[in-house]
Amino acid sequence: MQTATPPTDSSAAGAMRFGWFDGIAEGVSDDAHGMGVAVEALNDLGLAPFTLGSENGGRVSLLADDCPLDGERFAKALGGPLRQCMEDVAAKFTPGTTVESTLRCTEVYRDHARETVFVFSASSLRMVSRKRPLRDDDLRRTAPPAQTAMPAPRKATIAAVIALLLVAGGLWAWQSGVIDQLLATRNEIPQTDHGVFNGLVSASAKRSWLDYEVRIRRGATYPDNATAVAELSKSADATVRRAAVNLTADGGTLFVRLEDANGATLVAREVSLRALLAKVDGEVICQFPALTRGTRITLSVDAGTPPK
Repeated sequence: MQTATPPTDSSAAGAMRFGWFDGIAEGVSDDAHGMGVAVEALNDLGLAPFTLGSENGGRVSLLADDCPLDGERFAKALGGPLRQCMEDVAAKFTPGTTVESTLRCTEVYRDHARETVFVFSASSLRMVSRKRPLRDDDLRRTAPPAQTAMPAPRKATIAAVIALLLVAGGLWAWQSGVIDQLLATRNEIPQTDHGVFNGLVSASAKRSWLDYEVRIRRGATYPDNATAVAELSKSADATVRRAAVNLTADGGTLFVRLEDANGATLVAREVSLRALLAKVDGEVICQFPALTRGTRITLSVDAGTPPK
């Protein structure tokens, strides 16, 4: 079993500040007990909780909780134990089958971040890393996310990523952003439903590597003065719409939800609208994993209901 160099960064400017996992790996295993033991050992590292799910036909899914992790403890695990545990998980997938994975970890340093993708194939694993500039969203990870679910990844996307990584120069292509473009063009973006915030704000979504990036700006009827707030509140046909008007005017927080075809919430991010209050051209950005079961991005006053 061959594995790339583990994602430690001894040349980083200072120690790792914190990190997190996110994404999912899904495939077939004819050794359910062995897979359970391997995931239990992974959780014994004391990093992010990993949840093992199973379906009919031997399909299994490994989902990582994206809670932030202490940098020192994270760095120690990345030096070897994590790689070994991930290899043990990979070994439990049935040989000759396809393993689809968006599983990755992100390490945040003083002046940059390092992302590592866990590229699974049956019985083997590759860990491929790239260094990137820090984003504002990196530094806002001070608490676990509002909600995490267990959906499956996009098959066509991961197949394309793996194929590009395996050809000559594939690693260069990924690190230089070619795969970012591939991911952005090969996958449909879920439709955006503004819900009770229709007109108050304007949201747009795009692909960014293995994520959806949602940008929110002022809408055509953004309530920027007391008169507008009063008129919009008066014309509101429901209490929740009035709440949305006041929340927007006050620069409060709303939820951006990725929902499945049944309207259940797969992932929810709580987003503050204060930047819109401060500037006419202000915008807020949030990101969450691009999950194949996600069919709609919805703005709401609450986090929604997870799948049953």
